[in-house]
Amino acid sequence: MTEKDICLSVKNLRTSFFTDRGEIHAVRGVSFDVMKGEMLGIVGESGCGKSVTAFSALNQVKHPGRIVGGEVLFHGVDLLKLSQDEMRKLRGSKMSMIFQEPLTALNPAFSIGWQIGESYRLRGEKNKKVIEEKTIDMLRKVKLPEPELRMKEFPYQFSGGMRQRALIALALACTPELVFADEPTTALDVTVQAEILDLLQNLQKEMGMSVVLISHNLNLIGERCKRVLVFYAGKIIEEAPTEELFKNPSHPYTQGLLGSLLSIHQGEDVQLHTMPGEVPNLLEDIDHCSFAPRCPYATEECYKKQPELYNLGGNHYCSCLRYKREEVKQ
Repeated sequence: MTEKDICLSVKNLRTSFFTDRGEIHAVRGVSFDVMKGEMLGIVGESGCGKSVTAFSALNQVKHPGRIVGGEVLFHGVDLLKLSQDEMRKLRGSKMSMIFQEPLTALNPAFSIGWQIGESYRLRGEKNKKVIEEKTIDMLRKVKLPEPELRMKEFPYQFSGGMRQRALIALALACTPELVFADEPTTALDVTVQAEILDLLQNLQKEMGMSVVLISHNLNLIGERCKRVLVFYAGKIIEEAPTEELFKNPSHPYTQGLLGSLLSIHQGEDVQLHTMPGEVPNLLEDIDHCSFAPRCPYATEECYKKQPELYNLGGNHYCSCLRYKREEVKQ
């Protein structure tokens, strides 16, 4: 792997929300690379920092949130040092985001066609005929029926699946190199979910773009992504190729997640795994393993220091002191 193969490089990213109760450490030193043309999965429970990481990478964290440290390198340029005007030129044209709730992401006061056409207008296109043709072509690419008619309609006239297709069209209108898809199928039924994800995957291959697929659904991530990052309490606790992660989950939290999945091969008497305890309070400055209070393997050492991401071989990394102890024994 060389720098030419990397689309985005996130280094020691830290984002906090400053509230009346104190500083919430939402993202706590996250580092990862997104390769060109890959679909990278980010998985974890609600509140673990997945979406905040995506918004931080796009330099789009709103008050009371603030990026307090780290770098986000896109073609060697640190996005965190750019002005909002400079970032606006990049968003949409070079990088974009597909939000998890299209009904709130789309503007109810404007037609679908007007909203997609706005992407072209902001990039300097003045010819109304060209904008209309590009908009229709984009709606056709996302398999929206009768795009010439649908572009004149408003979000409330669309079904959930149609709104999601329109939102994908909006995000991909200017052929970005990198797309963050934040829970893009949360509000849809299973059949429509599959259709939307097939569409996104096909467009990714057709356009050659990189996609970061964010979800709490491990099955969905396992089917679509080649590589997975597992988040817990604002940090990456495991990273591996998807097949390796499912065959050999190494962090106790990842093991618990996979143990809680239903399978058609399980009998009626199978008990799903549950993890005791609760997630840590991110108002506190956690200086030890954040999973230690819930971990069956925790020792006294786990409450004294934060583990690093240890290389287990084959691009498999795990943030657990058990692997450090094993290295010492060897």
